Amino acid sequence: MNCSGLIIRKRRLEKNRSQEGLCKEICTVGYLSKIEQGKAEPSEEISEALFARLGMSAAMDK
Repeated sequence: MNCSGLIIRKRRLEKNRSQEGLCKEICTVGYLSKIEQGKAEPSEEISEALFARLGMSAAMDK
């Protein structure tokens, strides 16, 4: 099971970031919402970009 969406959501809320602010120039808000809900699995590139913006490594999801 891929937990990246849950990790992204948890960290985003901890940092008090909006979905809009987090995903700007990476993906759409709708796609980020689906990722966070576990309804979509992000590509490696999108996952890495979101984790980097949150100050994390995508390797933490593995």
